[in-house]
Amino acid sequence: LDSNNGLLAMALPDPVEQPWLGIERNGSFVTLTWSGAFILQSSTNVAGGYADVPGAVSGHAEDTTGQPRKYYRLRN
Repeated sequence: LDSNNGLLAMALPDPVEQPWLGIERNGSFVTLTWSGAFILQSSTNVAGGYADVPGAVSGHAEDTTGQPRKYYRLRN
């Protein structure tokens, strides 16, 4: 507070963009799309060990033939 009649002025940060991740299956392929400038990560264990998917951009497609189950998430 200052001596300006007890009023307090403050700047609020910009709202944080909430990402979304979409997964669409087409035959043996999955296509992943997402919002914003986030980085796609994948893991074969839902609990962790996630790594960046090199070169992935929204619209990224992967062939699942013969592959282990994968889990995906986004990071900023």
